[in-house]
Amino acid sequence: MKLNQQEKAIVEKIEKFSTPPLSILDVGCGKGAVISHCKSQLNIKVCGIDQHKQTVDDLIEKNIDAKVGDAREIPFPDEQFDWVLISNALHHIPNADKALTECFRVAKHGVIVSELWYDTTIKCQQLGAEIDSWCKKLHQALGFYHRVYLNAGEVISLIRQPNITSIEVRYGLDMVQTNLDYWLDHQKEYLEKLSANHVFLWELENLKAKMKNQSLCEPGWMIITLQK
Repeated sequence: MKLNQQEKAIVEKIEKFSTPPLSILDVGCGKGAVISHCKSQLNIKVCGIDQHKQTVDDLIEKNIDAKVGDAREIPFPDEQFDWVLISNALHHIPNADKALTECFRVAKHGVIVSELWYDTTIKCQQLGAEIDSWCKKLHQALGFYHRVYLNAGEVISLIRQPNITSIEVRYGLDMVQTNLDYWLDHQKEYLEKLSANHVFLWELENLKAKMKNQSLCEPGWMIITLQK
């Protein structure tokens, strides 16, 4: 499975640990690109958990250990894994502090948190962040928990563990150009649920006018390494 730039950066971080990990749990693993790479290329014992059964079934078919589970109640005993990864997941989780506490509970050495990130000092990033925020507001209005990405300060404020020995934050920015259609193509099923005069459609028309002929960019990424 080909890794994107964020996933490559996570793998590079894992490779640079002074003590190579023997095991990694990926919480909210999705397609499991990072753990698939760690298993095949780094000979690390891996496991993923995700709330979606089909996602888990797909990983099992690829010979990747995986379980259906909730990040706030991870189905493993204390310190079961050397490191725990939770990437692009915290902003989907109500009570994200409980998820992070669970990640620390099952981790022996520490937790890697990764979230997407916009540099809003750059115009195309600022516009990307604006349409991204509108999409998340749309999802939340329809009953799906989907807040804006957590920044480093917000992640660190979730820590309830007294024994963190180090915190490292790294940012990356790829500046991959997109346009408004790129974003809206992923929103069709949500837009269809709105009434014809819904305020979100009015907001969307304003965004379209604002972003006409403007370049947008995909977000960069942030990696926080929290060592016990």
